[in-house]
Amino acid sequence: MVVDIVTSFFHAVEAGDWDRAAEALADPVDIAHGDNRQTLTRDHLVSQWRQSHKGLTDIRYRPDPVHVDVTGDLAMARFACHITLGAGAAGIDGSYTVHVERHNGSWLIRSLRHDAT
Repeated sequence: MVVDIVTSFFHAVEAGDWDRAAEALADPVDIAHGDNRQTLTRDHLVSQWRQSHKGLTDIRYRPDPVHVDVTGDLAMARFACHITLGAGAAGIDGSYTVHVERHNGSWLIRSLRHDAT
């Protein structure tokens, strides 16, 4: 289930399916890119990603196998990724660490951290 929510979220972002992406997120959600950290409402985060992905085509996160550690209602998923932002564009190598929590029987993403390599 944890792998499903994480991969579903990133596939939704790739497809520009912002409603489905939002459904995978807790509210609020912590997000970090390197040392830049923020806590945002789910709607604000989705709005930011919608704007930052506007006009981009062929976005692919290409996660390697997702590794998951689960302890009760908390889980941490980690995967290496290669992000491309359009056909022929240079890619960004890095990794994601995603914290997921179970709420009322459903897993939701509580935090996303991307580290470029």
